[in-house]
Amino acid sequence: MSAQPVIDICTSARVIVTCGTGGVGKTSVAAALGFEAAQQGKRAIVITIDPARRLADAIGLGEGTGNEIQRVPLMQLVNYGSPCLMCRRLSIR
Repeated sequence: MSAQPVIDICTSARVIVTCGTGGVGKTSVAAALGFEAAQQGKRAIVITIDPARRLADAIGLGEGTGNEIQRVPLMQLVNYGSPCLMCRRLSIR
């Protein structure tokens, strides 16, 4: 299977939503799509409402994200212009 359909989605879509029942990989897919969009030179933000800090783990932020937008360091993407990936955990209260 080619990665081209995923790349096409990440470069053409303005908004991508991942949803489904618990434990199906929504956070992992959202993190991967955000990373791919940034790699393609797009500005991307991945937002979660999960009180567990799984998004931070998936993106590799360690301590996690708070309610503020946090920029994800993408040093490995230097050859792709100015990639920008951010993440945020929204409080559902």
